[in-house]
Amino acid sequence: MKLLCATDLTPKSDAAVDRAYQLREAMNTSLALVHVVSPIGADEGTLEQRLLSASSRLALRAKHAGGAETELVVRCGRPSNVVSEEAHTARLIVMGPHDGKPLADALHGTFSERLLAEASCPVLMVRRPGREPYRQMLLALDGSTHSGHVVRAAEMLPTAEAGGYAVVHAHEPPYEAMMNTVGVGNVSVANYASASMSQAAAAIHAALRLHSLDWRRYRVMLMDARPGPAIREAVRETNPDLLVLGTRGHGRFRRALLGSTAHEVIDTTDCDVLLVPDASVRASHRPPDAPGPQAA
Repeated sequence: MKLLCATDLTPKSDAAVDRAYQLREAMNTSLALVHVVSPIGADEGTLEQRLLSASSRLALRAKHAGGAETELVVRCGRPSNVVSEEAHTARLIVMGPHDGKPLADALHGTFSERLLAEASCPVLMVRRPGREPYRQMLLALDGSTHSGHVVRAAEMLPTAEAGGYAVVHAHEPPYEAMMNTVGVGNVSVANYASASMSQAAAAIHAALRLHSLDWRRYRVMLMDARPGPAIREAVRETNPDLLVLGTRGHGRFRRALLGSTAHEVIDTTDCDVLLVPDASVRASHRPPDAPGPQAA
């Protein structure tokens, strides 16, 4: 299984290329650099000329990054379709922000949205330059069966030996507001809320014990708040260089694992983000000889 790095060959994608090479070395795996040329662009020469130019630029970028034994792929077509097709045997897709927009805005665009819908593996969105291993990792878990896959995807990435690991889980005890409204005593409401939070914490710890290689290293942050504010507060407190989120709901990032407000979190952080789409969970259960997803 290989790593795939999608690059548009602009400076904003340099950090993604460098991170891809760092991961290739640390994970001792193969790497493919992929660049997609639009079929529309007559002002920049013929399609053949643009393909040749892109091939030369991609080879130069690979050489600069230390590109020995790197597979270089230049194709014409729709970026999300091409990357999805090339990534059907990949363990991880690495890419930078798209179209020069903030990451959250980019995720609402056609390329990233379609890629997340079709990707059969996690997608690492790189924002920070550097080749050092990740040191501070924050996982956002909702306690569903999808949480285990998020944990395993996060631990697939090599991290610094002295790194810090944290999990944030947003939990608003159900019926708490209603209990206050109908006049249930403050002590009873507090006891109910405490018991509900304890149950939520136990569920997160159980998921970590089941799916993590070393569950004891995680600091679990349980927050009585909506998912978006809870994640933002955890980011402020832990200052991660990698945030890990799952996504679900017809492949749309707006329907994020932690609720419809989770996309706002991306716009307020500057760290790298590992997104674990629903399709990657389905692909993990596919037989090795089964065909990969077909692009629309």
